[in-house]
Amino acid sequence: MRARLLGVVVGSTVAIGGMLVFVPAVAEPGGGERPGSVWEAPAEVNREPVGEIPEGDWSADLAAEEIADDEAELRTLMSAGDDEVAAPGLGVQEHYGFEEFGLDDIHTAAVNLGNGNLVVRAEDLAINGPGIGLSLDRFYNGLSQRFGGYGPKWSISAAHDIGLEVGPTMVVFRAPSGFRAHFTEADGGWQTPPGLQADLAQQDNGEWVVTYRQNGERLVFTAGGFLLRNEDRNGNALTYAYGANNRVASVTDAAGRVTSYEYTGVRVSTITDPAGRVFEFGYDDDQRLTSVKGADGATRHYGYDDSGRLTRITTAEGSVTSFGYDDRNRVSSVDRHLTSGEPDSTAATTSFSYAAGQTTLTDPDGNDSTIELDDDGRVTSVTDPLGRTRSQEWTPNSQVATQTDAMGGGTGEGNVTSYSYDDANNPTQVQLPTGAAANATYGIDDGCASPTSGHPHLVKCSTDPEGGQKTFAYDGPGNLTHQTDTTNDSGGQELSYTHHGIDGASCGGKQGQQCSSTNGNGHTTQYTYDGDGNLATVTPPGPVAPTTYSYDSVGRVTQTEQGDQVIGYVYDAADRLVQQTEEVAGEGAWESDTVYDFDNDGQLTAEVRSGEPIGGGAYGAQSRRDHSYDTRGNTTAVQTRVPADGSEFDVTIAMGYDSRGNMTSHDDGVTGARTYAYDAASQLTQLTDPGGSVTFTYDDNGNETGRSLPGGASISKEYDDSSRPTRISSVDGDEESVSDYSYSFDDDGVDRSKIQARTDHVGIHAPTGSTISYSYDSLGRLVDANESGGEHWTYEYDLNGNRTKSGGATTTYNEADQITGEDSNSTTQFAYDNRGNLEQAFMTGSYGFASSNQLDAVGYVGSSWASDYFAYIDSSNTSRVKVEEITRWPFQRSDVTYEAESSLGLARTSTLLHGENEPSHESITRSPDGSVISVARDGDTRYTVSDHQGSTVAVIDNAGEVAERYAYDPFGQARGGVAQDSLAGYAGGQTGPLGTIKFGARYYVPTFGVFNQMDPAGEEQNPYLYAAGDPINNVDPTGLDTDWASLSQMAGSCLTAGEIGAAAGGWAGTWVFPGLGSAAGATIGGLYGCGTGMLITGATS
Repeated sequence: MRARLLGVVVGSTVAIGGMLVFVPAVAEPGGGERPGSVWEAPAEVNREPVGEIPEGDWSADLAAEEIADDEAELRTLMSAGDDEVAAPGLGVQEHYGFEEFGLDDIHTAAVNLGNGNLVVRAEDLAINGPGIGLSLDRFYNGLSQRFGGYGPKWSISAAHDIGLEVGPTMVVFRAPSGFRAHFTEADGGWQTPPGLQADLAQQDNGEWVVTYRQNGERLVFTAGGFLLRNEDRNGNALTYAYGANNRVASVTDAAGRVTSYEYTGVRVSTITDPAGRVFEFGYDDDQRLTSVKGADGATRHYGYDDSGRLTRITTAEGSVTSFGYDDRNRVSSVDRHLTSGEPDSTAATTSFSYAAGQTTLTDPDGNDSTIELDDDGRVTSVTDPLGRTRSQEWTPNSQVATQTDAMGGGTGEGNVTSYSYDDANNPTQVQLPTGAAANATYGIDDGCASPTSGHPHLVKCSTDPEGGQKTFAYDGPGNLTHQTDTTNDSGGQELSYTHHGIDGASCGGKQGQQCSSTNGNGHTTQYTYDGDGNLATVTPPGPVAPTTYSYDSVGRVTQTEQGDQVIGYVYDAADRLVQQTEEVAGEGAWESDTVYDFDNDGQLTAEVRSGEPIGGGAYGAQSRRDHSYDTRGNTTAVQTRVPADGSEFDVTIAMGYDSRGNMTSHDDGVTGARTYAYDAASQLTQLTDPGGSVTFTYDDNGNETGRSLPGGASISKEYDDSSRPTRISSVDGDEESVSDYSYSFDDDGVDRSKIQARTDHVGIHAPTGSTISYSYDSLGRLVDANESGGEHWTYEYDLNGNRTKSGGATTTYNEADQITGEDSNSTTQFAYDNRGNLEQAFMTGSYGFASSNQLDAVGYVGSSWASDYFAYIDSSNTSRVKVEEITRWPFQRSDVTYEAESSLGLARTSTLLHGENEPSHESITRSPDGSVISVARDGDTRYTVSDHQGSTVAVIDNAGEVAERYAYDPFGQARGGVAQDSLAGYAGGQTGPLGTIKFGARYYVPTFGVFNQMDPAGEEQNPYLYAAGDPINNVDPTGLDTDWASLSQMAGSCLTAGEIGAAAGGWAGTWVFPGLGSAAGATIGGLYGCGTGMLITGATS
């Protein structure tokens, strides 16, 4: 899971057994040695807060006696104008519509489509911590008249720029992003304004509390309205203290670490974090913020016009973005300059124009999108440059009520997805146009047996579109304690959790931190913490060794130990990972090292890998990859070298882009450039590769409907009213059928979100016209696949998702969900190392793993006595650069394959066979989203035909003739025709050793439906199970997280993708149409946010 700040990736939150450990964003190398950019945190940090609780009343103008009279008068006048800003207002709220621009690793700029307000967010500092980590952000609001902590129009996302203006019948809440919400007195309480999912209450001690409903986060204010604490639902808090002029003097996090502020007058001049890192802020004579110098020495600059409007942001690397305005201070243009450091250079310009109830957005290529707005500034429809209109209706609480797709041709008669809410504005149902629906309840009634009666905004019971039911229970603060499958009367899966300091649980952490998680089989993972609330140990069930974590004083992971493995992490002053080292002790001891380099904008520029292998071979070869970017952050070149000097392999892949950021060329250095062309809506319309030209057509919802291939062959796709594929077919150059699959979501007259049946009208390694009917259990796992006139596959699972039966074969597992035996083959043996890596699954071979858990070697037992060795560019399995195949019988030979990636994925392989002087090459042509279009092997180009999952079912050459047809069983085993060296086979994966399939970070073993390693991201309930037990509807292309296959481009994906849950965006607000967060893990998921965001980004991105 990537941690994002209003569209800016800042790091990785790695989940381990249900716990989250933050590892900052990866940095890049300088060559296998300790990089010069290392910053080591001191052993001790500042834990002495300064300041006190302020007295008196907070006011948005923040006037004080120490401020000059003329300045105070000016600032009071400026503040008064903020309530007069046109709808929807300032800042960021869930129902606002934005066009967003990512500028660098700390900046995101967005234009409010309702009123033209420019909102810039910059994150200067983030420190991981228990509860709510410290994040110090700046917000700029172009339409604001307020003088904040960073000067005119700029505000601090915490402390004195946030507050309550308390009146007798109204309390005005100024939120971190700058929006203002008016709570009005009603029936002895305070009525929440529409669009804000939070409540206001005054405590007996006079303090005010704003509580966000789903996640339980609280902002606590003094009786006069000054922010005192920002608490999570368990009371872990950021605490604020104030100094002169009632300005924040220090912030103390839940670990007791103190960040302090210094001022020049009333403006922030420096921020010093607990470890002594200093951030410096510069201003001009008009008190406008002009520069920010980060702890790493990188400086960003800001420019203004004579009216004080922000006109330019220059990143530390010199990339320039300029802003233009109309006479009402609304953004009229955003220019992304194409030459670094030159604000007057040629620019890619996005323009905005405004009329009553309407905004027109013009992209850099001159194409117009029209956004219609209601009186509250909410987006009601978007018409894209092709004239396709999507629309939505809103509830009085500014939640989406319906969304209508573009299939009505602008008549308003498109397909409608509907959303329902209860009286407390909790989302209770989403229903697709075809009828599939998910439901959630928040109270206890005859249909919901949750033992928790409180917490009216947490899901108590849910029903998924397949009819599966779950019940949820919570402790006093609202932490999830039980999740139970209640579809049947008894025997369902139950997951349980305990938390420190609650109901007798204790694990050394802060209040509410998770102490244990118990899976469906009753096996428990235990967690402990250090005094700062950092996760210290994870002890999983069974034979897997515990993992211990060490941290520096600012909460960065510096070392992990598991069994015989030790991994070290080194960071720069901007918290980017610049070096990772791995060691394995004992027999076969060895070590490896990856070094990373970054530019001043936080973009990875180089990565160097070196190491000493377990048994010789490819892994020991040093490798290096360098990245280049344009001024908009698009990757323009990736150079891969093996070893680092390129003496064996040196390839540069170059990429070009148009003014809208669409990739226009991709040159792999062997077969020349692929070229891409787009329509006015940035849809790919033509791709030219070595084999010829491929053209694409789309329906009004943007779903691909046709693909014409060289030689007259073509692919066709049809969709239902929920934009789910119902038929995918292909023909050769003579218009003879090559493949033809149809899909049904109908279950005896009830629409479901999962595929219920698939018909093979051609009969690829199956009876012609055969239909496979699918059945699923209450947890969504495939239990039956019955092919008419053909095969019948049946599966059973235990309560943690382990596949215990496949047909007549029974598989057994240990407490760690590792396979221990399979009764259909008594010679099959299974063995794992103490880190959970599968070392042996067949008598025909074995796996070897490096200290970083990379698959390093494979041994084949048989007449050839062969071995494979693998080298990678970093410490994961994802980016492989070298495969060496060594055969020892009947004679010694070595074949070597090198692999090179671009920003789209694997782009090229070069294979040098034993005794040959010149390598052979394979070049992969991909669409801009990374999907494989064709593979060229030594001048022969072949085009892939895929099913709904992205599995290659046929290959057609550039003469339009069929080369191969492929078929798979439900879990991906070949039914026939699959090449041994396929670069894109089942679910688009790459053929791996010993019958495996490489999906990103892990290798999948389709024979048993499991990965060969535990989930390194911790996203899966069962750490080994592939696709959550549903390979028909799910895929896992990265090996890190199960995704729904491409069943929908619109609302269908919203319905089936996420989990209902929590937090309406948190107190800092969210950028563009967020989801609902996650709490209980029910099934309405992401619905509100997913649909709304798609309406905007589908038309304007």
